[in-house]
Amino acid sequence: MADTYKVSTRTLKRDFQNRLTFLDFSESGPQFYRLATRNIGCFKLVDIKRFASFASIQDLLPQIDRQCFQQKLNQSVLVKGFAYEDISSRSKDFEAISEAIANSQYINFDYQKIGKQNSANYSKNHYLEPYHLLNKNGIWYVVGRRKYQTRTFCFTQISNLVITNECFECDEQIKADLISTDSLFFDNHINEIVLQVNAEVAGYLF
Repeated sequence: MADTYKVSTRTLKRDFQNRLTFLDFSESGPQFYRLATRNIGCFKLVDIKRFASFASIQDLLPQIDRQCFQQKLNQSVLVKGFAYEDISSRSKDFEAISEAIANSQYINFDYQKIGKQNSANYSKNHYLEPYHLLNKNGIWYVVGRRKYQTRTFCFTQISNLVITNECFECDEQIKADLISTDSLFFDNHINEIVLQVNAEVAGYLF
């Protein structure tokens, strides 16, 4: 490893003792380390919790721990969710938008609303400050700002995507507000309002 990464054995040893303690390895000699093959490709509890939070399913089950996965996630538990749209053919555009968000770069694209695909003149061009990608009920949306207004665009209805070299100043407060809300904005108006009700009182409302 010292030859491969052009570092000293002292640096590697320090990294193993301090920075790489999360790895399951054992010392096989004064300068040799061996990874536990039984854990290669396995996720730890912290990884599972991080993914559950990313996928917004952290509250789906009463608790997320090892006992939960060992006892509950078997054939006795079945979760049926939304039919998520397949965007595998648009993976390059998805990754490009994600990178543009990270770099605060303007994006340019044509947009055609559902039901207007047969109208060649209906497609409109947009210049957007992308703030985040949102999956709502199985559908991916691009949420951003244009002329000081919040706009939402269905990802699969975007075409001719161009990532520009021009950057914008990302407003962290606006970004935090957009990420925290479950509502969708169309033409700067909230088209849908989501009410969050505590499970203990939900039965009294519905």
